[in-house]
Amino acid sequence: MVEFKIRFKSGDVGYFKPTCEITIEKADEVIEYIGEGIRNEATGILKMLDLTDDKVTVINIKEIVTFGYSLVSD
Repeated sequence: MVEFKIRFKSGDVGYFKPTCEITIEKADEVIEYIGEGIRNEATGILKMLDLTDDKVTVINIKEIVTFGYSLVSD
């Protein structure tokens, strides 16, 4: 499973997983998407599952400061 770590402008850190199973290659594409959005000051959202409560969460790209992912075993 791919797990994303996102630090927000507020200082909060969240751990998320995609709403569907993705490969490492697809995770790289998500990272590129987020990076381009931040670099271009674009507006947009991501929908991911919050690992703390397993609920779908909408994340505003403009609120992301840093992000990354790792491969974790189920």
